[in-house]
This record gives sequence, C-alpha cells and structure tokens, in this order.
Amino acid sequence: VYDIEFSPDGDYVYTAGTRGELSKFDLTSEKRIFETRAIGPTHSLRSVSVSPTGDSIAISTDGDYTLYSSAGKEIPFQPPVSLGRTSQIVTFSSGGHYISSIRDFDQAAIQRASDGQILYSQLGKFIDVSEHSNRVITSRYAYNNLNGVRYTELAYLSLDNFQEITTMILPKETLGLRYSNENSFFAVATTEGISIMEISGNSTWHLK
Repeated sequence: VYDIEFSPDGDYVYTAGTRGELSKFDLTSEKRIFETRAIGPTHSLRSVSVSPTGDSIAISTDGDYTLYSSAGKEIPFQPPVSLGRTSQIVTFSSGGHYISSIRDFDQAAIQRASDGQILYSQLGKFIDVSEHSNRVITSRYAYNNLNGVRYTELAYLSLDNFQEITTMILPKETLGLRYSNENSFFAVATTEGISIMEISGNSTWHLK
C-alpha cells in the first residue's frame, strides 16, 4: 500500500495499492466495500485524499487527476484533466473546494475540485491550501549554496490571484508541508525535524 486515508467519520479507510487499486474498507465489519483499478498505462496510484464531507475521493494516477464517489464510482471531467507523466501527492483542502497536487517530482498545482480546472501550476516540491485564511503555502525548490548547504524557498501566496505575498529561505531541504485542520498554522518537515509556523497579518513569519 502506497497511501492510506480515513473517512471524516472514521468508519472507513481508503487505500492506494501497489497494483494501482483504490480500495475502501469498513472498519466495523472489517470487510472490503469496493476495489477499483486505476486507469493508465502503468497503473501508478501513489496518493489518495478524501474530501471533508467524505463523499468524494481524489486520486492521481499516471499524472491524471480523478475523482470517485464514496461508492467507488468515477466522477468524470470533460475534458479529462492531465497533470503530467507521473504523480506523487494529491490533497483536498480543509473546505473541500480545492485540491493541491505534486506531479513530475517538481510541479505543484492547485485545482478546483468541482471540475478539475487547474488554477495554479508552478515549480514546487510541496503545496497546500488554507481556505480559512485564503492563502497558499508552497515549497518552491531546493538548491545548494557555495558551501554545499541545501536551501529551500517557502512562498506564501494569495488564493484569490496566486500573487506572492512573502517568501522565506530555509537553510535546509523541505520534506513535507501541511496546513493544520484549523488552517491557522502549518507544519514544515525538513531534514532537521518539524517546525510549526504561522504568518502574521504584517506578513512576518513566526515559529510556534
């Protein structure tokens, strides 16, 4: 299993299997509710995310973003939404209106969950959306300085127009990035541990 996600009520769990299958299990009866195969030439299914209401499940396979109902029925988009050749991460926002994703290892995107339309796409290793604060946080890239230290740039964007509000350079490589459920702060995982951060109204970065 490459990825696993609970339903919001905690009664079910969804898994992204190594053979490209999306499965749903009832934790009370310990029975499989459904299993469906990902569509694509390699059947590569690495990530699954459940909407806050539990009625939609997002997966990314071979770079394509697909929605399924909680009953295992595909919710098609016309035209289909392609994200690239490979995909790594797909995540619903806390309000369920947006999906953030990483594909081709360094392409970060934000899509509207209702129709899959890509609203934002730039170089990036990680990305997440806060509907509460109407902001986007992304780890855009890592690079080495002259002393051989790997740096990462964090960017804080407006969800309205995706304009950059402020940035911060971390003297370490970012391995993960995620808003809290309340969207009031976010966690940054690096090669040196996890930092909990927030950004004040004057765009100042604070370590909690």
